[in-house]
Amino acid sequence: MTHTKSTESLSGELVNFYDQFVEFHQDCSFLCEVFSRLAGVEDQLDPSTVAGISRFSYSVKDQAQLLKLELKRIQERAYTERTSINNT
Repeated sequence: MTHTKSTESLSGELVNFYDQFVEFHQDCSFLCEVFSRLAGVEDQLDPSTVAGISRFSYSVKDQAQLLKLELKRIQERAYTERTSINNT
């Protein structure tokens, strides 16, 4: 995830954030699908599969935290811009 330039419009930031969120949503959907299929498997999973699932799960969790922070930053910028406009 890249930080946007300060010259980028707020609407542009929201479009970029939406695109990032859509990608994240797809990752979450994939992960949920994998977990649901694994729940139906009776055989024990091999260690490499478990490690891969674990790594991807942590990656999705980290991405969720980054998206949360980015949304907070955009929200704060929107509030600052709105306050600035209202004070002029």
